[in-house]
Amino acid sequence: MIAGRALWLWMRRRPDIPAGYRGFPPPPGALAMPIAFTVAALIELVVLHLLIPWEWLRWVLAILTLVSLVPLLGSVAAQRVYPHLLGEGVFLVRSGGRVAATIPIADIAAVLPRRRYSPTEAMVADGALILPTGDGTTVEIDLSRPVDARVHAPLPSMRGAGPVTTVRLNLEDPADLIAALAPRPGDPIQR
Repeated sequence: MIAGRALWLWMRRRPDIPAGYRGFPPPPGALAMPIAFTVAALIELVVLHLLIPWEWLRWVLAILTLVSLVPLLGSVAAQRVYPHLLGEGVFLVRSGGRVAATIPIADIAAVLPRRRYSPTEAMVADGALILPTGDGTTVEIDLSRPVDARVHAPLPSMRGAGPVTTVRLNLEDPADLIAALAPRPGDPIQR
């Protein structure tokens, strides 16, 4: 369901950013690996079409390949059309179209540009929500109070949940988020 909606929004170039919110997407280069798999699958489809003599088997394999591309392309699209959101006193951390954590802005102690190349898989570990791309993470958000976080994944072994006091993300423009969360004159909150 999410993959299909993400593909539809991606084709229409309409990110899912509600009114009153501002989006912070991952870098476009984060999509290189899934796009490479898609291209490889399409090349394989053409090669199999030329090599397999039975037409019925060619059609079955073509349909299976195309159907298998929907979730893959949906995951690619979800990264672009479901950015992290800032607005209405909260920072919504999203992963694959679902909210992974809701962080009250008042609970953000620090937002730092911090490049980490590992891990490259989404997880909740050691009090941290880590939502990297293949390039790791570029920004770290420290919280003054723990928030509940959840990593949504298709396989149960890849899911995780728990309280976190640190959130690590890979953003297209980390400086943009840092500036958006910087304290303003007259702001009583010390971050």
